[in-house]
Amino acid sequence: MHANCIGLKVVLADGTIIDQMNPFENLPVGYDLKQLFIGSEGTLGFITECSIFCPPLPQNRQVCLLASNDYDKILKCLQIAKKELMTSLSAVEFMDWESTKIALDYLQIDNPLDDEYKFYILIEMSGNS
Repeated sequence: MHANCIGLKVVLADGTIIDQMNPFENLPVGYDLKQLFIGSEGTLGFITECSIFCPPLPQNRQVCLLASNDYDKILKCLQIAKKELMTSLSAVEFMDWESTKIALDYLQIDNPLDDEYKFYILIEMSGNS
């Protein structure tokens, strides 16, 4: 959300309105106030308007599901994915067996892997080439 937010309008507790909806008005100097409000869950102010950059869907997407009983191996896999895929890495989801089982049951599909493992990581990369 931080990277794709290009404008915000926020109302503070005292009624002050901070309008940063026009990204061309703000020069890249000083604090980026938008970033302070994103994720603050309303504790700093209420976001009343938001402008989001919505890039087109990528032409190509690859998804890989990996599993292991060793948590450290899952973390190592994530480190390698971040290093090798860099900006092509579009999503990473970590799941334990219990949450994976709930999702499989809800979607009414069989386990795509032969066995049950303690930990799962889903890695997605996308791009236009």
